Amino acid sequence: MPLLDDATNYPFVFTVQDPRTTNLVFKIYEESSLEDRYRHIGSAVGIIESLKCGLGTERESLVRNYTIPILGKESLDFLGTVTFDFLLVRPFPIFGSRSTASKGIWEEGGTAVVGHRGLGQNSPAFKRLQIGENTIQSFLSTVNLGVSYIECVLPAKTLVDVQLTRDHVPVIYHDFLVNESGADLAPHNLSHDQFMYISNIQSPSVTSPTGVKPNLPRPRSKSLELLEDSKIRDFVDRMRGTHHFKKKGFKGNLRGDYIHSPFTTLEEVLIKIPENIGIDIELTQDWKMDLHGPSLNTILDTILTTVHKFSHNRTLVFTSFSPELCILAAHKQDTYPVMFLNESNLFPTGDVRAGNLQEALHFARRWGSQGIVMSSEPFVMCPAFVGWVRECGLVCVLFGGLNDEVGNALIQAKAGLNAIIVDNVNLIKTTLSKEGFA
Repeated sequence: MPLLDDATNYPFVFTVQDPRTTNLVFKIYEESSLEDRYRHIGSAVGIIESLKCGLGTERESLVRNYTIPILGKESLDFLGTVTFDFLLVRPFPIFGSRSTASKGIWEEGGTAVVGHRGLGQNSPAFKRLQIGENTIQSFLSTVNLGVSYIECVLPAKTLVDVQLTRDHVPVIYHDFLVNESGADLAPHNLSHDQFMYISNIQSPSVTSPTGVKPNLPRPRSKSLELLEDSKIRDFVDRMRGTHHFKKKGFKGNLRGDYIHSPFTTLEEVLIKIPENIGIDIELTQDWKMDLHGPSLNTILDTILTTVHKFSHNRTLVFTSFSPELCILAAHKQDTYPVMFLNESNLFPTGDVRAGNLQEALHFARRWGSQGIVMSSEPFVMCPAFVGWVRECGLVCVLFGGLNDEVGNALIQAKAGLNAIIVDNVNLIKTTLSKEGFA
Protein backbone atom coordinates (compact mmCIF):
# COMPACT_ATOMS: atom_id res chain seq x y z
CA MET A 1 0.00 0.00 0.00
CA PRO A 2 1.64 3.26 -1.03
CA LEU A 3 2.15 5.91 1.62
CA LEU A 4 0.83 9.18 0.26
CA ASP A 5 2.42 11.29 2.97
CA ASP A 6 4.73 11.02 5.97
CA ALA A 7 2.36 11.25 8.93
CA THR A 8 5.08 11.15 11.63
CA ASN A 9 4.33 14.74 12.65
CA TYR A 10 0.55 14.09 12.64
CA PRO A 11 0.12 10.91 14.72
CA PHE A 12 -2.94 9.39 16.34
CA VAL A 13 -3.04 9.79 20.13
CA PHE A 14 -4.79 7.34 22.45
CA THR A 15 -5.16 7.14 26.22
CA VAL A 16 -5.25 3.66 27.78
CA GLN A 17 -5.68 2.48 31.35
CA ASP A 18 -3.20 -0.39 31.19
CA PRO A 19 -0.72 -0.76 28.28
CA ARG A 20 0.01 -4.33 29.37
CA THR A 21 -3.41 -5.38 28.11
CA THR A 22 -3.61 -3.02 25.12
CA ASN A 23 -3.57 -4.27 21.54
CA LEU A 24 -3.30 -2.23 18.36
CA VAL A 25 -5.62 -3.63 15.65
CA PHE A 26 -5.33 -2.78 11.95
CA LYS A 27 -8.24 -3.74 9.68
CA ILE A 28 -7.55 -3.84 5.96
CA TYR A 29 -10.34 -3.04 3.48
CA GLU A 30 -10.51 -3.55 -0.28
CA GLU A 31 -12.39 -1.26 -2.60
CA SER A 32 -15.18 -3.33 -4.07
CA SER A 33 -18.40 -2.76 -6.02
CA LEU A 34 -20.61 0.32 -5.72
CA GLU A 35 -23.10 -1.61 -3.59
CA ASP A 36 -20.43 -2.75 -1.16
CA ARG A 37 -17.81 -0.07 -1.59
CA TYR A 38 -15.29 -1.42 0.92
CA ARG A 39 -14.87 -5.04 1.93
CA HIS A 40 -12.99 -6.18 5.02
CA ILE A 41 -10.32 -8.63 3.81
CA GLY A 42 -7.77 -8.95 6.62
CA SER A 43 -6.44 -7.81 9.96
CA ALA A 44 -3.16 -7.36 11.81
CA VAL A 45 -2.74 -7.20 15.58
CA GLY A 46 0.18 -5.70 17.52
CA ILE A 47 0.45 -6.54 21.22
CA ILE A 48 1.93 -3.31 22.57
CA GLU A 49 3.70 -4.65 25.64
CA SER A 50 5.35 -7.61 23.89
CA LEU A 51 6.73 -5.47 21.07
CA LYS A 52 8.99 -3.60 23.50
CA CYS A 53 10.05 -6.37 25.87
CA GLY A 54 12.63 -8.19 23.75
CA LEU A 55 15.64 -6.50 25.38
CA GLY A 56 14.59 -6.97 29.00
CA THR A 57 13.00 -4.68 31.58
CA GLU A 58 13.68 -0.95 31.35
CA ARG A 59 15.48 -1.31 28.02
CA GLU A 60 14.28 -0.86 24.45
CA SER A 61 15.41 -0.58 20.86
CA LEU A 62 16.05 2.88 19.47
CA VAL A 63 14.62 1.63 16.16
CA ARG A 64 10.90 1.97 16.78
CA ASN A 65 9.52 0.67 13.49
CA TYR A 66 7.54 -2.54 13.97
CA THR A 67 6.34 -4.82 11.17
CA ILE A 68 3.50 -7.30 11.75
CA PRO A 69 1.72 -9.70 9.32
CA ILE A 70 -1.72 -9.12 7.82
CA LEU A 71 -3.82 -12.30 7.80
CA GLY A 72 -6.84 -12.90 5.54
CA LYS A 73 -10.24 -12.55 7.22
CA GLU A 74 -11.59 -15.91 6.06
CA SER A 75 -8.55 -17.97 5.05
CA LEU A 76 -6.00 -16.60 7.54
CA ASP A 77 -3.57 -16.61 4.61
CA PHE A 78 -0.66 -14.20 4.71
CA LEU A 79 -1.64 -11.08 2.74
CA GLY A 80 1.24 -8.71 3.48
CA THR A 81 2.60 -6.59 6.30
CA VAL A 82 1.93 -3.28 8.01
CA THR A 83 4.75 -1.19 9.49
CA PHE A 84 4.17 1.37 12.22
CA ASP A 85 5.86 2.96 15.20
CA PHE A 86 4.50 4.07 18.55
CA LEU A 87 5.60 5.91 21.67
CA LEU A 88 4.29 4.84 25.05
CA VAL A 89 4.23 7.65 27.64
CA ARG A 90 3.87 6.42 31.19
CA PRO A 91 2.82 8.94 33.88
CA PHE A 92 5.27 10.24 36.48
CA PRO A 93 3.00 10.36 39.53
CA ILE A 94 5.22 12.01 42.16
CA PHE A 95 5.79 15.22 40.20
CA GLY A 96 3.71 18.21 41.15
CA SER A 97 3.77 21.90 40.32
CA ARG A 98 5.90 22.72 43.35
CA SER A 99 7.56 25.78 41.87
CA THR A 100 6.74 28.54 39.45
CA ALA A 101 10.39 29.61 39.10
CA SER A 102 10.59 28.34 35.54
CA LYS A 103 7.34 29.86 34.33
CA GLY A 104 7.87 32.63 31.81
CA ILE A 105 11.65 32.54 32.21
CA TRP A 106 12.20 33.87 28.69
CA GLU A 107 9.91 36.86 29.21
CA GLU A 108 12.55 38.88 31.06
CA GLY A 109 13.47 40.82 27.92
CA GLY A 110 16.84 40.98 26.21
CA THR A 111 18.88 38.05 24.93
CA ALA A 112 20.06 35.58 27.58
CA VAL A 113 23.61 34.25 27.13
CA VAL A 114 23.83 30.48 27.67
CA GLY A 115 27.16 28.81 28.39
CA HIS A 116 27.55 25.78 26.11
CA ARG A 117 28.62 22.78 28.22
CA GLY A 118 29.57 25.25 30.93
CA LEU A 119 32.26 27.73 29.90
CA GLY A 120 32.02 26.54 26.29
CA GLN A 121 32.73 23.62 24.02
CA ASN A 122 36.47 22.94 23.83
CA SER A 123 38.60 22.55 20.71
CA PRO A 124 42.34 22.51 19.93
CA ALA A 125 41.56 25.30 17.43
CA PHE A 126 40.66 27.71 20.25
CA LYS A 127 43.52 29.67 21.82
CA ARG A 128 41.61 30.94 24.85
CA LEU A 129 41.55 29.38 28.30
CA GLN A 130 39.61 26.10 28.19
CA ILE A 131 38.29 24.31 31.26
CA GLY A 132 37.07 20.72 30.97
CA GLU A 133 33.56 20.56 29.48
CA ASN A 134 30.54 19.67 31.57
CA THR A 135 32.38 19.92 34.90
CA ILE A 136 31.56 21.76 38.12
CA GLN A 137 34.59 24.01 37.60
CA SER A 138 33.43 24.93 34.10
CA PHE A 139 29.90 25.69 35.30
CA LEU A 140 31.11 27.83 38.21
CA SER A 141 33.50 29.72 35.91
CA THR A 142 30.52 30.55 33.70
CA VAL A 143 28.57 31.79 36.72
CA ASN A 144 31.46 34.07 37.68
CA LEU A 145 31.15 35.77 34.29
CA GLY A 146 27.57 36.78 35.13
CA VAL A 147 25.88 34.27 32.83
CA SER A 148 22.46 33.29 34.12
CA TYR A 149 22.01 29.89 32.48
CA ILE A 150 24.29 26.91 31.89
CA GLU A 151 23.82 23.88 29.64
CA CYS A 152 24.25 20.29 30.92
CA VAL A 153 23.64 16.10 27.90
CA LEU A 154 21.54 17.72 31.17
CA PRO A 155 21.10 29.32 30.64
CA ALA A 156 22.14 33.86 35.64
CA LYS A 157 21.95 30.25 32.62
CA THR A 158 24.01 27.08 31.76
CA LEU A 159 23.53 24.11 29.44
CA VAL A 160 24.39 20.59 30.64
CA ASP A 161 24.23 17.21 28.87
CA VAL A 162 22.67 14.37 30.89
CA GLN A 163 22.92 10.64 30.24
CA LEU A 164 22.30 7.54 32.37
CA THR A 165 24.90 5.01 33.47
CA ARG A 166 24.12 1.30 33.49
CA ASP A 167 22.96 1.53 37.12
CA HIS A 168 20.73 4.52 36.28
CA VAL A 169 22.76 7.41 37.70
CA PRO A 170 22.26 10.65 35.71
CA VAL A 171 25.76 11.86 34.79
CA ILE A 172 26.91 14.96 32.91
CA TYR A 173 28.63 13.88 29.70
CA HIS A 174 28.19 15.16 26.14
CA ASP A 175 29.61 12.55 23.78
CA PHE A 176 27.71 9.37 22.95
CA LEU A 177 30.87 7.30 23.51
CA VAL A 178 33.13 7.30 26.55
CA ASN A 179 36.31 6.80 24.54
CA GLU A 180 38.42 7.47 27.64
CA SER A 181 37.58 3.86 28.50
CA GLY A 182 39.72 2.71 25.56
CA ALA A 183 36.66 1.29 23.76
CA ASP A 184 33.52 2.50 21.99
CA LEU A 185 31.27 2.33 25.05
CA ALA A 186 28.18 4.42 25.63
CA PRO A 187 27.64 5.76 29.17
CA HIS A 188 24.73 3.33 29.62
CA ASN A 189 27.21 0.45 29.22
CA LEU A 190 29.24 1.61 32.24
CA SER A 191 28.32 1.63 35.90
CA HIS A 192 28.65 4.90 37.80
CA ASP A 193 31.76 3.61 39.57
CA GLN A 194 33.35 2.63 36.25
CA PHE A 195 32.46 6.01 34.74
CA MET A 196 34.02 7.92 37.64
CA TYR A 197 37.12 5.69 37.65
CA ILE A 198 37.86 6.84 34.10
CA SER A 199 37.84 10.40 35.41
CA ASN A 200 39.82 9.64 38.56
CA ILE A 201 42.71 7.92 36.77
CA GLN A 202 43.44 11.23 35.05
CA SER A 203 44.12 12.81 38.44
CA PRO A 204 47.77 13.02 39.55
CA SER A 205 49.03 10.39 41.97
CA VAL A 206 49.06 11.54 45.58
CA THR A 207 51.31 8.79 46.93
CA SER A 208 54.70 7.45 45.98
CA PRO A 209 55.32 3.73 45.22
CA THR A 210 56.24 3.31 48.90
CA GLY A 211 52.93 4.74 50.00
CA VAL A 212 54.45 7.96 51.38
CA LYS A 213 52.81 11.19 50.24
CA PRO A 214 55.26 13.26 48.20
CA ASN A 215 55.42 17.03 48.12
CA LEU A 216 52.25 17.83 46.21
CA PRO A 217 52.38 20.46 43.47
CA ARG A 218 50.26 23.56 43.61
CA PRO A 219 46.54 22.97 42.76
CA ARG A 220 46.81 24.67 39.35
CA SER A 221 49.80 22.50 38.43
CA LYS A 222 47.78 19.41 39.27
CA SER A 223 45.40 20.19 36.43
CA LEU A 224 47.98 21.01 33.77
CA GLU A 225 50.32 18.03 33.37
CA LEU A 226 52.16 17.91 30.07
CA LEU A 227 50.91 15.57 27.36
CA GLU A 228 54.44 14.12 27.21
CA ASP A 229 54.01 12.77 30.72
CA SER A 230 54.04 8.97 30.40
CA LYS A 231 50.81 8.50 32.34
CA ILE A 232 48.89 10.93 30.16
CA ARG A 233 50.52 9.62 26.97
CA ASP A 234 49.44 6.07 27.81
CA PHE A 235 45.93 7.30 28.57
CA VAL A 236 45.69 9.03 25.17
CA ASP A 237 47.17 6.03 23.35
CA ARG A 238 44.30 3.89 24.65
CA MET A 239 41.82 6.11 22.82
CA ARG A 240 43.54 6.28 19.43
CA GLY A 241 41.62 3.36 17.93
CA THR A 242 38.19 4.48 19.13
CA HIS A 243 35.55 5.85 16.78
CA HIS A 244 35.19 9.38 18.17
CA PHE A 245 38.89 9.98 18.77
CA LYS A 246 39.87 8.83 15.27
CA LYS A 247 37.26 11.21 13.86
CA LYS A 248 38.07 14.31 15.95
CA GLY A 249 41.43 13.61 17.59
CA PHE A 250 40.54 15.13 20.97
CA LYS A 251 38.20 14.98 23.96
CA GLY A 252 36.88 18.10 25.64
CA ASN A 253 38.02 17.30 29.19
CA LEU A 254 41.40 15.65 28.63
CA ARG A 255 44.29 16.40 30.98
CA GLY A 256 47.24 17.83 29.09
CA ASP A 257 45.05 19.59 26.51
CA TYR A 258 42.61 21.35 28.84
CA ILE A 259 42.26 22.11 32.55
CA HIS A 260 40.83 18.76 33.54
CA SER A 261 38.15 18.45 36.21
CA PRO A 262 36.42 15.33 37.48
CA PHE A 263 33.29 14.00 35.80
CA THR A 264 30.14 14.92 37.66
CA THR A 265 26.51 13.91 38.16
CA LEU A 266 23.22 15.77 37.83
CA GLU A 267 22.74 15.53 41.59
CA GLU A 268 26.11 17.19 42.23
CA VAL A 269 25.35 19.97 39.75
CA LEU A 270 21.99 20.72 41.39
CA ILE A 271 23.65 20.82 44.83
CA LYS A 272 26.84 22.76 44.02
CA ILE A 273 25.67 25.29 41.43
CA PRO A 274 24.01 28.32 43.11
CA GLU A 275 20.23 28.04 43.05
CA ASN A 276 19.82 31.41 41.31
CA ILE A 277 21.54 29.92 38.25
CA GLY A 278 19.16 28.36 35.75
CA ILE A 279 20.06 25.04 34.12
CA ASP A 280 19.17 23.84 30.64
CA ILE A 281 19.04 20.05 30.92
CA GLU A 282 19.70 18.54 27.52
CA LEU A 283 18.19 15.07 27.41
CA THR A 284 20.51 12.90 25.33
CA GLN A 285 19.72 9.76 23.38
CA ASP A 286 22.40 7.51 21.83
CA TRP A 287 21.98 6.87 18.11
CA LYS A 288 25.65 6.70 17.16
CA MET A 289 26.71 3.12 17.93
CA ASP A 290 24.23 1.16 20.04
CA LEU A 291 20.72 0.71 18.67
CA HIS A 292 19.35 -0.09 22.10
CA GLY A 293 19.59 1.37 25.58
CA PRO A 294 17.53 2.37 28.61
CA SER A 295 13.87 2.87 27.78
CA LEU A 296 12.82 6.47 27.25
CA ASN A 297 10.43 6.29 30.19
CA THR A 298 13.28 5.05 32.41
CA ILE A 299 15.55 7.90 31.28
CA LEU A 300 12.93 10.57 31.99
CA ASP A 301 11.67 9.07 35.25
CA THR A 302 15.22 8.78 36.64
CA ILE A 303 16.12 12.36 35.73
CA LEU A 304 12.80 13.72 36.99
CA THR A 305 13.28 11.91 40.29
CA THR A 306 16.66 13.62 40.76
CA VAL A 307 15.23 17.00 39.72
CA HIS A 308 12.26 16.59 42.06
CA LYS A 309 14.59 15.86 44.98
CA PHE A 310 17.30 18.49 44.44
CA SER A 311 16.03 21.31 42.21
CA HIS A 312 13.97 23.15 44.88
CA ASN A 313 13.07 26.57 43.37
CA ARG A 314 15.74 26.58 40.67
CA THR A 315 14.84 27.63 37.13
CA LEU A 316 15.13 24.63 34.80
CA VAL A 317 14.49 23.96 31.12
CA PHE A 318 14.44 20.59 29.34
CA THR A 319 15.74 20.38 25.76
CA SER A 320 16.41 17.44 23.46
CA PHE A 321 17.25 16.52 19.88
CA SER A 322 14.95 13.52 20.37
CA PRO A 323 11.31 14.38 19.54
CA GLU A 324 10.23 11.41 21.64
CA LEU A 325 12.06 12.67 24.72
CA CYS A 326 10.47 16.10 24.20
CA ILE A 327 7.02 14.51 24.10
CA LEU A 328 7.68 12.53 27.26
CA ALA A 329 9.11 15.51 29.14
CA ALA A 330 6.09 17.66 28.24
CA HIS A 331 3.58 14.98 29.23
CA LYS A 332 5.19 13.75 32.46
CA GLN A 333 5.42 17.18 34.13
CA ASP A 334 4.26 20.76 33.62
CA THR A 335 6.57 22.56 36.05
CA TYR A 336 9.51 23.05 33.68
CA PRO A 337 9.41 24.21 30.03
CA VAL A 338 10.42 21.83 27.25
CA MET A 339 12.15 23.02 24.06
CA PHE A 340 12.77 21.14 20.81
CA LEU A 341 16.41 20.97 19.68
CA ASN A 342 16.95 20.16 16.01
CA GLU A 343 19.56 20.37 13.27
CA SER A 344 17.24 20.64 10.26
CA ASN A 345 19.25 23.44 8.66
CA LEU A 346 22.60 21.63 8.93
CA PHE A 347 22.01 18.33 7.13
CA PRO A 348 19.19 15.87 6.32
CA THR A 349 17.94 14.53 9.65
CA GLY A 350 15.86 11.57 8.44
CA ASP A 351 13.00 12.72 10.68
CA VAL A 352 10.27 14.89 9.19
CA ARG A 353 9.72 16.58 12.56
CA ALA A 354 13.21 18.06 12.29
CA GLY A 355 13.17 18.34 8.52
CA ASN A 356 12.79 22.11 8.35
CA LEU A 357 11.84 25.10 10.46
CA GLN A 358 8.13 24.90 9.57
CA GLU A 359 7.84 21.24 10.66
CA ALA A 360 9.83 21.96 13.81
CA LEU A 361 7.44 24.77 14.72
CA HIS A 362 4.45 22.51 14.13
CA PHE A 363 5.96 19.81 16.33
CA ALA A 364 6.72 22.24 19.15
CA ARG A 365 3.21 23.73 19.14
CA ARG A 366 1.50 20.33 18.77
CA TRP A 367 3.19 18.82 21.82
CA GLY A 368 3.27 21.80 24.16
CA SER A 369 6.93 22.77 23.83
CA GLN A 370 7.68 26.36 24.81
CA GLY A 371 10.04 26.89 21.89
CA ILE A 372 12.73 25.63 19.56
CA VAL A 373 16.53 25.55 19.70
CA MET A 374 18.21 25.57 16.29
CA SER A 375 21.52 26.25 14.59
CA SER A 376 22.01 29.94 13.84
CA GLU A 377 23.08 29.89 10.17
CA PRO A 378 19.72 30.69 8.50
CA PHE A 379 18.79 33.14 11.27
CA VAL A 380 21.98 35.13 10.73
CA MET A 381 21.26 35.26 6.99
CA CYS A 382 17.56 36.07 7.53
CA PRO A 383 16.97 37.56 11.01
CA ALA A 384 13.23 37.82 10.23
CA PHE A 385 13.04 34.08 11.03
CA VAL A 386 13.46 35.01 14.70
CA GLY A 387 10.34 37.17 14.49
CA TRP A 388 8.44 34.40 12.72
CA VAL A 389 9.18 31.96 15.53
CA ARG A 390 8.09 34.46 18.15
CA GLU A 391 4.92 35.36 16.22
CA CYS A 392 4.03 31.66 16.53
CA GLY A 393 4.05 32.13 20.29
CA LEU A 394 7.32 30.23 20.74
CA VAL A 395 10.68 31.02 22.28
CA CYS A 396 13.65 31.15 19.88
CA VAL A 397 17.07 29.96 21.08
CA LEU A 398 20.04 29.46 18.72
CA PHE A 399 23.36 27.62 18.91
CA GLY A 400 26.38 27.16 16.65
CA GLY A 401 29.85 28.46 15.86
CA LEU A 402 28.53 31.64 14.23
CA ASN A 403 27.29 32.79 17.63
CA ASP A 404 30.87 33.36 18.84
CA GLU A 405 31.31 36.15 16.29
CA VAL A 406 30.26 39.50 17.76
CA GLY A 407 28.55 40.76 14.59
CA ASN A 408 26.41 37.65 14.28
CA ALA A 409 25.41 37.75 17.94
CA LEU A 410 24.30 41.38 17.60
CA ILE A 411 22.28 40.64 14.43
CA GLN A 412 20.30 37.96 16.28
CA ALA A 413 19.89 39.99 19.45
CA LYS A 414 18.52 42.97 17.46
CA ALA A 415 16.01 40.59 15.85
CA GLY A 416 14.60 39.74 19.29
CA LEU A 417 16.38 36.43 20.00
CA ASN A 418 15.41 35.06 23.41
CA ALA A 419 18.68 33.28 24.17
CA ILE A 420 21.99 32.58 22.46
CA ILE A 421 24.15 29.52 23.23
CA VAL A 422 27.86 30.33 22.92
CA ASP A 423 31.32 28.90 23.53
CA ASN A 424 33.12 32.25 23.93
CA VAL A 425 30.99 33.20 26.92
CA ASN A 426 33.03 36.18 28.14
CA LEU A 427 33.22 37.92 24.74
CA ILE A 428 29.53 37.56 23.84
CA LYS A 429 28.24 38.31 27.34
CA THR A 430 30.36 41.49 27.54
CA THR A 431 29.34 42.62 24.05
CA LEU A 432 25.60 42.11 24.48
CA SER A 433 25.65 43.76 27.91
CA LYS A 434 27.52 46.77 26.53
CA GLU A 435 24.96 47.12 23.71
CA GLY A 436 22.04 46.75 26.11
CA PHE A 437 20.78 43.38 24.85
CA ALA A 438 21.73 41.13 27.80
